[in-house]
Amino acid sequence: MLKAKVLRRGVQQQLKAGALEAAADGLTAALGLYPGNGRLLQLAGDLVRRRRGPLVALGRGEQAQAWLGQALHRRPADPVLLRAARDLWRAMGDGEAALRFCQRLARCGPLMAHDRCQQVELWLLAGKPRRAQWCMAGALRRFPADKEVLTLASDVCRLRGQRRRSLAYARLLVQRQPLSWRGYARGAEELLLLARPAEARQLIEQARERMALPELAVRRAAGMRLDVSERYLSNARTTRLIQAWQACQVWHDPFGCRLPLPMRVPGVPAISLLPPAPQASPQPIHYWSQGQPPADVQALSAAWNILLTGLGLDPIQCFDRSSALAWISEWAPDFQLPFETAFHVAVEADVFRLAYASQRDCLYLDADLAPGLSSASALKVLLHTGHSALFIRSERPTLSNCFFLARQGCPFFALAARSGVRLDFRRLRRHVNTVMNTFGPDKYNYCLRHLFSTNPDPVQVARLSPGVVQLRTTRFSLGLVNDQVISAREPADLAYKQTDQHWIRAIG
Repeated sequence: MLKAKVLRRGVQQQLKAGALEAAADGLTAALGLYPGNGRLLQLAGDLVRRRRGPLVALGRGEQAQAWLGQALHRRPADPVLLRAARDLWRAMGDGEAALRFCQRLARCGPLMAHDRCQQVELWLLAGKPRRAQWCMAGALRRFPADKEVLTLASDVCRLRGQRRRSLAYARLLVQRQPLSWRGYARGAEELLLLARPAEARQLIEQARERMALPELAVRRAAGMRLDVSERYLSNARTTRLIQAWQACQVWHDPFGCRLPLPMRVPGVPAISLLPPAPQASPQPIHYWSQGQPPADVQALSAAWNILLTGLGLDPIQCFDRSSALAWISEWAPDFQLPFETAFHVAVEADVFRLAYASQRDCLYLDADLAPGLSSASALKVLLHTGHSALFIRSERPTLSNCFFLARQGCPFFALAARSGVRLDFRRLRRHVNTVMNTFGPDKYNYCLRHLFSTNPDPVQVARLSPGVVQLRTTRFSLGLVNDQVISAREPADLAYKQTDQHWIRAIG
């Protein structure tokens, strides 16, 4: 029989390689042989705590609960295990149990700032805002300069629709953490939502001066494209898009739950969906030019497939360069020239997804997009409408092309397809603007602005669910979904992002 140490190292190697399911299977087998082994039990807690989202999305949440129950039976006062249990039960939707673990953790010693923030968020999720405020006040007294505490204070105000108070906490974060990007980015975000783009730009410029970074680095670090935001906010033709963006805002829960902001946006009613006419199921697709994606990317695809098949959709079909070119040659030959002359794999992906959307109902997902716990409910709403849907950023009123739902006959995708065919990248400069403007996110924003400017009918905005709205006219209907609702944050530790396969490193 293999020793516990050998089994533990095997599990650790599988985790390092991104083989999450294999690691979970290996740990289950190891605990079956050595149920009382302290190191294995601690590894179970660490696995849950560091990688809880994928475990739950992969349907291994109950198994992880069994691990932690076993571990806590032997080590009932272990702070690492109690924190892991709190986070897991919260991710599984049992807030009451998570609060009980918080109380047990408090009896083990003084709570850290992160632990206090968890208490506040759990009281909010339990629907007890007064208790949450009391805990928040205690956290601010105990940790007045902590980034997480100040950020949460801003979140609490945002949740209650108190944007000016949220902005005040963001400014306090800037004051007490002047070398942290978080305060500047959140402050700029609040100012944009308050339709004060000039002040948002001033705040970002202040950050640039303090950190002595170039303009491009500042904008990337802050997560802001202020020039785009100013253009949208100052353009009367995009008033409805601003309203849709505001109506899409949600409170971000770091553990995958999303709560709606109770803000009232003038002219944006909340509506109940009517049963749509039967629609063909869209085909989910990925693109990975080099063939089989690496293990860490495959783990994300596996999580999505569990979610998608639960909604009655087919598993993701992953195209590589060869299969994508063959498909384009047969079904969308106008896209063959831009695909063959693309100067980076990311540009190939941009071309292919639009080519496919021009001919088939599809659900496009970037291969590095991670599912969140609210992804299934948001997708269910989008599929129920029977219309196309686009991905809108939470921090600015702009679209991204990392996710979309395309239906045949949609004017948006028809326009996008017409404006990109037969383009030769050999005639264009290898530059980030070329990527963004030809088939990238800026193209999607241009097409939406064009639909707004050329449509003679008024655009109605309706809120379908938290983070999901619908733009409706007599000529078209188009869904918008907040990035925080449809997905978790993009994993920053994917191996390919450290190579030239990532277009930002290769081109930017």
